[in-house]
Amino acid sequence: MVTLKELENWLTPAEAGQVMGMSKQAVHGHLEQKTLRAVKTHQGWLVDPADAERVAKERKSKPEDPV
Repeated sequence: MVTLKELENWLTPAEAGQVMGMSKQAVHGHLEQKTLRAVKTHQGWLVDPADAERVAKERKSKPEDPV
């Protein structure tokens, strides 16, 4: 269970998108798929910053698809 104190440091979807190198809409896709640790508050979603970093590292280590 996440404490209120911890939530103070969690990120909005826009902030998480900056960390992960993707759009806010792409972050919402992760939230819908439940592939990103987050909680929904009365003001919207908050994303675990450690999980945002995890996704960012995974994206960097993934080879890019050829065009």
